[in-house]
Amino acid sequence: MAATRPSRTRLLFVDDEAGIRQTMPPILEMHGFDVTIAGSVPEALTAMQSQQFEVLVADLNVGQPGDGFTIVSAMRRTQPQAVTLILTGYPAFDTALEAIRRQADAYVVKPAEIDNLLETIENLLNTHTPHQPIPAQRVPSLLSDHAEQAGHRWAKQIRSSALLREANLNDGNLQDDARGYIRWLVTRLESNDSQVSKEEISAARKHGRERNRRGYSLPMVVHECHLLRRELLQMVEENLLAIEISYVVTDLAALNNLIDSMLTATVEGYLAAETKRSGYGL
Repeated sequence: MAATRPSRTRLLFVDDEAGIRQTMPPILEMHGFDVTIAGSVPEALTAMQSQQFEVLVADLNVGQPGDGFTIVSAMRRTQPQAVTLILTGYPAFDTALEAIRRQADAYVVKPAEIDNLLETIENLLNTHTPHQPIPAQRVPSLLSDHAEQAGHRWAKQIRSSALLREANLNDGNLQDDARGYIRWLVTRLESNDSQVSKEEISAARKHGRERNRRGYSLPMVVHECHLLRRELLQMVEENLLAIEISYVVTDLAALNNLIDSMLTATVEGYLAAETKRSGYGL
């Protein structure tokens, strides 16, 4: 078992499960840690503002999936000397683990064995150097750098979606469509122009007509768009440490406005095709 530290090390423990908050902190305190407990992101941020910590132990999903990344990001920005550790109950997801490796110093799989947790913390404290600031970038630049990955993930989500899979659609150009659409979004965001042109609305309506021709239902059209939005926001969340925080709200609002505008035009095109087909019996 890891040895008790000679002085009490200040540790912020964040988990939204009451049972874990009741059992784990007392054990950590028995091994020389001065533990502050938080059960939500706001509580964790408040604690960081009022206290200094040497260690952060946060669940990956605090209230919402991936909230642990927000907490780690905040700790690294405000207290870069602290070591950061994520608790996760989902060790099988490679993409999630890769994101954890990029953003936290280490992770421990839940339910955490106390010996393993203590040893991991001790190793981090003994070898840790303060985090160097990561060059911050705007959301458009981040998405541009990850357009290929985001497009691949969107296409994969479409293929695995129960709603879309049941239609037995064969769309071999999904990934190309995704990459092209993401690059268009990035170009618009980088130019600070969130207004969609008549030509782009026309293209989106054509996309809606094409989806109608391919046999999509209207819920499928909307769901496809929601999957894209989710993947892009997930990409941002996984790279919070690299985001220019002062612009993130503005950038995400512009991103959502562009997606909503294109979705509206796509739905209009779909409905126009549906009306034409019903009216003429095609």
